Amino acid sequence: MDDITSKYCMPRIKGSQLSCTLVGSLSVLFNLKDTAVLLHGTTGCAHYGMKFCQQMMMRADEIMPGYQLPPVNFGTTALSENELIFGGEDRLCEKIAEMLNAYPNLPLFVIPSCIVEVIGDDVQGACERMSRDTGRTVIYFNMGGFLKGDHFQGVNTTYFDLIDHFLPPPTQTDPRAVNLVAERGLMPAAEIDFLEVRRLLAKLGLSINTRFVRHLAFADLGRVTKAALNLPSVSNQSMAICQRLHERFDMPFLREGFPSGFADTRSWLEAIRESLTLDVNIESLMREEWDFFRTEIDRLGNPLAGLKVIINAVPIHLGWLTEFLEAVGADLMQINLLDTGYFQTDFIDNPGALPCPVNARMRFEDVLANNLDAHADMILQCSVHYSPLPNHQPGLLIKEVPVVPPVGPRGLLNLFVNWSQWIRSNQVEGWRNEPIEHLV
Repeated sequence: MDDITSKYCMPRIKGSQLSCTLVGSLSVLFNLKDTAVLLHGTTGCAHYGMKFCQQMMMRADEIMPGYQLPPVNFGTTALSENELIFGGEDRLCEKIAEMLNAYPNLPLFVIPSCIVEVIGDDVQGACERMSRDTGRTVIYFNMGGFLKGDHFQGVNTTYFDLIDHFLPPPTQTDPRAVNLVAERGLMPAAEIDFLEVRRLLAKLGLSINTRFVRHLAFADLGRVTKAALNLPSVSNQSMAICQRLHERFDMPFLREGFPSGFADTRSWLEAIRESLTLDVNIESLMREEWDFFRTEIDRLGNPLAGLKVIINAVPIHLGWLTEFLEAVGADLMQINLLDTGYFQTDFIDNPGALPCPVNARMRFEDVLANNLDAHADMILQCSVHYSPLPNHQPGLLIKEVPVVPPVGPRGLLNLFVNWSQWIRSNQVEGWRNEPIEHLV
């Protein structure tokens, strides 16, 4: 594994990583169409897995009402206390047979939890026996819950297994087709981001070969290697997956994720143009995007213009947000970066990279003091669930900063529409003059 793979296999947050490898693997496999997934573990893991399915569907429907994820064919062994003591392989084989009967035309993925690793069930052997005895496809994914790592490692390991075992060598490449690699399936706005990426690629005369693996049928995995270029969705984790595709099949890939805002979009489009040697005028394209953005803001009216704004955030990528505030005519007064000890970014060691005073590695109480002295009109912060001021002044607007930035110029325009409607709504008028303690 070379430097880029080892670097980007690591998550952006240090320490315990949100969830285990099992959940990371589920977040990938649930996006594959025409498959079934069996979780081999306890009732607790079973509950978590089913709740996880429901949350994915509910989040998608919140952002795009009526949007449906592919059906999730999910089962679990739900091991009892007795099976944990004496072993759960018999129960696993019974459940595999049950799942194969329930889904007669689908491959079955089997994922073990950490307790199964502890008691020593031979999950791989059971899968191989059942596959041999039934003539069906039963695939073992070596996760092992927290014993094998965190959510991000589960995502990467699952993608690596799919690449290594189910993708064929390329036979023919479409020079005008690209893959979208490892889209953020847990993010509510994943489909909105996809529509913007597709729109931008169409301006370059490119089509999307596959979304690896979002909404991709298992039988269509072989199409992945036909693309001329792989586009990672995010520049940290997705890069390792693109690197694996490059190592296995010599597939070129972009070394930056989906763009946020105008500057990122220009750089992203230029990198694609150079990679595929396209005859496209990127500057002209970006002028069109900017003109459309300004026209829409003027047409809709701009309640953000002239607002004095403070950002209180963990040190995530904020360049897109400062660009957005400048574009809508807001006055960015200062940025307070909270010292959480978890997030990593060059901003925290390079405050000059941002276009206003930056207070780095601040304690929460110091952020409160700064906010009191600044007399801002609007505070953007990493969560609305803590108070930016003990008793904030009347008229102060408080909004949460998206941890995952909106994609492309239209992403910024969608954000402008959302925030404008929020500022003008009666809901905001109803609570913004009151102390914030009731939100905590």
